[in-house]
Amino acid sequence: MSNPSVASLAINERVPLLDALRGFALMGILIMNMPGFSYSGGHEADGSNYWPAAYDQFAEQVRNALFSGKFNSLFSLLFGLASRSNTRACSSRTRSTPTRCMSSG
Repeated sequence: MSNPSVASLAINERVPLLDALRGFALMGILIMNMPGFSYSGGHEADGSNYWPAAYDQFAEQVRNALFSGKFNSLFSLLFGLASRSNTRACSSRTRSTPTRCMSSG
């Protein structure tokens, strides 16, 4: 069922930089979660007991320093920017044409 009054964002209205940053943030979140994908949920979250060698511990420390929490924050920021952009675009469209938009306010 398609609703003609609800339209998706046109390609020329998208911001390529935001899309690229969103993909970069998702890649970072994936990198941080990769060790957890290898083992069951009953083990330590960081997997440090599985890689006791010094170089493995160093690699984990580098991963934590470069990726931990930063990409979640970036993704959240980009979500907020996109949400605000969509709200503005929706409110400008509803003034001229009867378009149905999802908005909380």
